[in-house]
Amino acid sequence: MFLQTLSNIAELGPSTLVIKTLKPEHKCASLTESHHLTYHRIAKEVQEDLFVDEEWSRNGMHNHIQKKFNVDVSTQKIARGRAKAKRMNDGHYIQQYNMLASYKKELLRSNPGSTVQIKTEMVGEVRRFHRLYICLAACKKGWIEGCRPLIGLDGCHIKGQHPGQLLSVVGVDGNNGMFPIAWAITEVENRDTWRWFLEYLAWDLKMERPSFYTFIIDKQKGLGMAIAELFPGAEHRHCVRHLYNNFKAKHPGEGLKQLVWDAARSSTRVWFNKHMDEMKGLDDVAWTWFQDKSPEQWSRAYFRDDSRCDLLLNNLCESFNAAILPARGKPIITMLEKIRMDMMVRMANRRVAAQRWTDMVGPRIRKILEKVAERSSCYRAYHSGEFEFQITGGGEKGSKHAVDQRLHICTCRRWQISGIPCVHAICAIRSKKADPALFCDDYLMPSTYMESYNPIIHPIAGEDDWDQVDCLIAHLPHIRSKPADQK
Repeated sequence: MFLQTLSNIAELGPSTLVIKTLKPEHKCASLTESHHLTYHRIAKEVQEDLFVDEEWSRNGMHNHIQKKFNVDVSTQKIARGRAKAKRMNDGHYIQQYNMLASYKKELLRSNPGSTVQIKTEMVGEVRRFHRLYICLAACKKGWIEGCRPLIGLDGCHIKGQHPGQLLSVVGVDGNNGMFPIAWAITEVENRDTWRWFLEYLAWDLKMERPSFYTFIIDKQKGLGMAIAELFPGAEHRHCVRHLYNNFKAKHPGEGLKQLVWDAARSSTRVWFNKHMDEMKGLDDVAWTWFQDKSPEQWSRAYFRDDSRCDLLLNNLCESFNAAILPARGKPIITMLEKIRMDMMVRMANRRVAAQRWTDMVGPRIRKILEKVAERSSCYRAYHSGEFEFQITGGGEKGSKHAVDQRLHICTCRRWQISGIPCVHAICAIRSKKADPALFCDDYLMPSTYMESYNPIIHPIAGEDDWDQVDCLIAHLPHIRSKPADQK
């Protein structure tokens, strides 16, 4: 058939032979490089989107540029463009130090009653930034009116071109959540910088009775000495996790670990001594390690009742440091604004959420009550007086405890330390068919919680609308004064 077709075509002659060649059209445009698409152009293109989404990945940005401009662009150029766009959004490091005085004035204008202190020093003819302290009016008022007298202190490193330390003070609200109070930027973390920070804090929080307050720390450099000097008689706790990590480095072992935590959680001195005696029998050297560690600083058996908080860990400060982690690598005003806005939104959200509460205590406190109440069926309450009960039973052989509902006292001391009824108190309360939430401390009531979050952190105007204050500040990270405790 094919040969016959060819013979027919041949008979037509060369003049009549027409052959059409099929050439399919290619509609896909090829990617080419362009020297006009510089990283400066890329930065301008992605700046606004990167401002909205700071986590926009480099690969996602690469695909966006390639699709929009239909050109091939190197990964290096994308990275440089992304870095420049980030700098454009964050602002210039040096320029922001020169704007600190204007930022302070705007903060005080929009949030009257706040405290903003900038410490500078002269290095030759150049004014150098030294330290900065901020305590917003809403934070100080909220802590004074609604939080327990317990304060956590911690410091973390500032990243970026001009490193330093960010010191923070965090309280505990009525739902056992963190309540940031104040923060500061200093050149180093030592006794001098902590004392400078705490002096302003004591004035802001009107801490006229030093012995009334409780401080919990992570063994920061010089902090313990600064607290002892400024707040004589105050309770001073150490984070048990940090204490145990130091202990574990020399004395590892699961048995010793359990005994350390059992001693820390003991609410009476009798049980504390029992656990320490067990440790001595297991490892006399490990027991000796604790002899210069005051139990008043790490065991509930020696905690005071004033703070109504039985925290053994400094988790609240660590939560604050984790929350501000994205801001710690930015220029100084961008970093401070990120922290302020996060605190502003957080307080507003807590305020709105608390208005929907229908319980007599916060959600976290209710969970604690329910967890403790699960064990109350193992105990039995014997009525002694109108408010007094004898509680027997439990896992311990021959366990007996005395409960006074009127004074909120139990001989196990857990009720007094935490402000939340212990298992023995709940057993007594349930025998009268009452809700244990009614017997929680006033610090844990929704009305007190709202006192913490009713104050408002007010928004501020943009940089273009700030009053210009002439105060040129240069940050010279390599020129630092010698720490006070090393002079």
